[in-house]
Amino acid sequence: MDAAVMRTSSSAVLVEHHFAALVTGDAALAARCIHPSHVNHMAANEPPACAAPGVPGFVATSAWLRLAFGDLSFEIIELTADADRTMAHVRMSGRQTGPFVVFPPGVRPVVFAPTGLAFGVRQVHVFRHRDERRGEHIAVRDDLGMMTQLGHLPPSPRAAWRMGRSALTGYRARAVRDAIRVSAEAAAAGDAGADAAEWHPQYTAWCGLTGLPGGPASQQAERQSLTGG
Repeated sequence: MDAAVMRTSSSAVLVEHHFAALVTGDAALAARCIHPSHVNHMAANEPPACAAPGVPGFVATSAWLRLAFGDLSFEIIELTADADRTMAHVRMSGRQTGPFVVFPPGVRPVVFAPTGLAFGVRQVHVFRHRDERRGEHIAVRDDLGMMTQLGHLPPSPRAAWRMGRSALTGYRARAVRDAIRVSAEAAAAGDAGADAAEWHPQYTAWCGLTGLPGGPASQQAERQSLTGG
C-alpha cells in the first residue's frame, strides 16, 4: 500500500478517536490519541482546567462542551495528512441544553443561557503529530454562525432579556461555577492518581464571588424561565 494512503488511513483513525472521545468524555479513548504533552491552543476561552496539557485538558474541554450542548457530534467531511500534521474538515452539530460559558482572558466569564435551539457549523481542525498521537491542536471555527443559529446573535431584546435575567436570578453565577467545577473534575478523572483539588485553582475563588448554592430543581426552573419553556 502507498505510504501516503497508509498515513492518511492511520490519521483518519486517530481523528475518529479524537472526536469520539470529545463527545463522550472517554479518557481511556482519549489516551490512545492524545499525547501527554498535548497543547490545545483553542482552550484560551475555556475554563482553567481545559488549558492543562494532555488528556486532563482534553477531557476538561469535553466536559465543558457537554455541559452546554446535547446531541453533540462531529461529522468528518474531509481529511488530509502528511508526515507531521493532519487537517480535518468537520461539521459540528448539537443543541444548546445548558449554559454555554465563555472565559475571555482577563475579564469576567460570559454566560449564554440555553435556548434549546440546534446548530450545525463547519470547522477545520489542524493537529500536529507527536509519537503517533496528537501533540498540538488549533482550529478555524464558525463561532459566529453557531451563535446566530442558537439565537444569541444578532443582539435582540429577547437575547438581552435572557442575559439580564440570568444575572438577576443568580443563574449566571451558578453557571460559571458549574463550568469550572465540571471541567476541573473531568481533568482530575483524566489524570490517574491526581487529587481533584489540584484542578480547582480558581474554583474556590469563583464560588466566593458567585456564592449562590441552588440545587438541580431550582436550576431546572431557571433554565425553563430563561428559555420561556
